[in-house]
Amino acid sequence: MFNKKCLSSLFILTSFILSLIVVPNNAKAAGLAAFTLSASSKFIEANKTVDVDVVYLAGGEAVDTIRLAIGFPPDLLEVVKWTPTEHFENVSPGNFVDNLAGRISHGRFSTSPVSNDGKIGTVTFRGKQKGAATVEVLKESKIILAGDDKGNIAGYGSLIIGVGL
Repeated sequence: MFNKKCLSSLFILTSFILSLIVVPNNAKAAGLAAFTLSASSKFIEANKTVDVDVVYLAGGEAVDTIRLAIGFPPDLLEVVKWTPTEHFENVSPGNFVDNLAGRISHGRFSTSPVSNDGKIGTVTFRGKQKGAATVEVLKESKIILAGDDKGNIAGYGSLIIGVGL
């Protein structure tokens, strides 16, 4: 049988190992840059469109690559048009708009770091049916300098589009 000291040590070791497995490590370095959306709310009628600007806020960071991911409810909204700007001069591969999944993914990069705020693009949504649609910049979005993520996830924006409300 185990003695009390051995059981106590085993319990502490097991607790420590479980804490490493169960508690995620969020110690990843992050910066101050963020993506935001042009408003906190907008209203449209069903079958009408509304434009939403996506803005890059540098927050004092210089970055060379961005990957923007936007989510929206595909039962309430559809993307009619995505119009990117040239705030970062080069287009990354793998860009898409998926109206079935309710997602937009757009990446750009620059050969020299960008440190000024600017519009990344404009999304034109069409309201499909009555409801409150949350459009959000997803946490998987990246704002990068030389491989290091400079994005501030807490600063990523969202908005509610009221369709037919």
